Amino acid sequence: MKPIYESREYKELHNKILSINPADVDLIVINALEANKNVRIVDPELIRQAVDVLQRDVYDEPYEEMRAVKQRPPWASITICLKNHCTVNLVWEKSYANLEQWLKETGKYNQARLLPGEDITSAIVDKIPDLNKQDPDKQPVIINQRSILGLENKPGILKITDPEKLELCL
Repeated sequence: MKPIYESREYKELHNKILSINPADVDLIVINALEANKNVRIVDPELIRQAVDVLQRDVYDEPYEEMRAVKQRPPWASITICLKNHCTVNLVWEKSYANLEQWLKETGKYNQARLLPGEDITSAIVDKIPDLNKQDPDKQPVIINQRSILGLENKPGILKITDPEKLELCL
């Protein structure tokens, strides 16, 4: 399957972004997942650049990353609005290095995705109980601010505050 998935023909058949002419685009919106952050691109030159980097990332995406998509949430959702009122929706996969670099170069990176140290100050990691051994009458725990404070003192809890480690968690 790897040679097929990585072929130019397969990618062009399954990725609408590869058939887009940047001149036909009115607007590109990048909405960060799990955050109230977004980037709106309306400048024709920036639209051309954005479409170009997205197309390069899709062409460069290896089979392993294409298959891993279902297992990892993306950084953001991307909506491309065309002049004929059609929209093309795709996601900013974590493997899209060209898009990431372009967003940094244009100063839009911080508005496009959830960032450790800025949007996230800590993460609490707990072991997931074995669902097969769990009491069927026991209800799942709903996490809120109060329960998070209680979790921090629970034995076996790992609290992560280092931005580099938070980035790895994301």
